[in-house]
Amino acid sequence: MSEGPFGYAVFRERAYVGLFVSNTVTTPGYWLSYFALFSDLTFQANLGPLSVAGLAVVGVLPSVVVGPVAGGIADRLPARASMVVAEICGAAVLVLILVTDSILWTYAGFFGLNTFTELYKPPQKATVRRLFDDELLAEANSLLKTAVSLSRVAGPAVGGALVAVVGSVVLILSSGLG
Repeated sequence: MSEGPFGYAVFRERAYVGLFVSNTVTTPGYWLSYFALFSDLTFQANLGPLSVAGLAVVGVLPSVVVGPVAGGIADRLPARASMVVAEICGAAVLVLILVTDSILWTYAGFFGLNTFTELYKPPQKATVRRLFDDELLAEANSLLKTAVSLSRVAGPAVGGALVAVVGSVVLILSSGLG
């Protein structure tokens, strides 16, 4: 199969390009918001290590609680609509986190944000599987995984710099809108 943009054949598929761009915008936004929340709890709210650890635990819980049933939910709904709704709801929850002064509501919001992230994953994977045959599937999945991995590495570094320059509230708000 002939190469597409950037030397990858998968980029000839318009739906994949949209999915890839969406991933490369929202995934760094997630990590920036996580770092901003972490920074806010640690340095502005002076809540200490247990509160920060609580944020990490609450962030992982949806993958344990929601992850196993997310695929079943996704199978019953249109993939594109599911992904769009999950992203919009996640952004709304992120913005709502800004208006609370309660650590418990922050935890609830972060749980909600990660819940919508878990609900996004199955339709995304199903869409990639539907778009490509076995020949290009590995390339498509590898590129998406690489984008996520780069975001996990760059997110905290960029987040730290941005929190220092613009503050955590601005960073969280911009992540919710991205």
